[in-house]
Amino acid sequence: EANRRLGSLASSRAARAWRRRGNLDEAQRAVERAVSLDRLSRAHEQSLDTALRLSTSLRLLARIYEARGDYPSAIRVQREANEVLEQMRASLPGSTTLERNVMVGQSLLGSLLLYAPASEQADARLLLESAWLTAERRAASDPADLRAQLDLQATAIRYAAALIDGPQWRRGEAILEAALASARRLLDNDPGHRDARLNSAIAEVWLAQFAAAHGDRGGEKDHRLRASEIYASLLQQTPSDPDVLKPYFSNAAALVSLLPPGQRGAFCRQAVETHADRAASALADPEVGNAFERLREACSR
Repeated sequence: EANRRLGSLASSRAARAWRRRGNLDEAQRAVERAVSLDRLSRAHEQSLDTALRLSTSLRLLARIYEARGDYPSAIRVQREANEVLEQMRASLPGSTTLERNVMVGQSLLGSLLLYAPASEQADARLLLESAWLTAERRAASDPADLRAQLDLQATAIRYAAALIDGPQWRRGEAILEAALASARRLLDNDPGHRDARLNSAIAEVWLAQFAAAHGDRGGEKDHRLRASEIYASLLQQTPSDPDVLKPYFSNAAALVSLLPPGQRGAFCRQAVETHADRAASALADPEVGNAFERLREACSR
């Protein structure tokens, strides 16, 4: 069992490293090794530790399928990850670790279901709301718990995204504003905190999309400018991180058309040349590459 555990952890680390470099083929092979080892561990020992390892490996595999644009496979794998944890709930009703991982799984599956047929949309919103409510309760019970605050920000952003086109869009906007305020409070104490910076940028992008959906072009530009500044500062530290490059390029592509003509040239040179040159192999990641092409197209108009 110890060898399987070490092998799984090593494969998962390798998968994350390949993912950061934009090599999805190697990342998928590595995480599939981890999943195979974790399935064996789970067959031999029905413990929380083996359930968490298997669900975490499946969650990473789902992310890789998502990065490939294969949403049906991502949904199938994320459902399995959630079922592994659900099977533990009856025997461990008071486990905060299990509760947190169930919450994260619900939020991730809900976000993926937004890409599924319309018949799945109601289930997506229910899962996202359930995860957000759990995150709110956990964060309120211990305001000093940094992980709980970050979880609240992430689940709030995912839930709000599901409300943008519906009758509850103002509620979604308010949830985003609260998530952004939470991230800024963390950054007041730790200005370099990567996850809080990333959450604040994502919240700004979604607030821009809410503004655009409801006719506020000036608000959209302001939110996208703030997001662009945050992403650019993160890329100073990790220039080839696909989790930053993809949203940076996507946001920049949308921002180009909002800028005055005199500012577009300088912005495009910075966005296309500087960050693309430093991105290296990450542009091989399909999601990053597609976002970069959209930016180049926007800048060529």
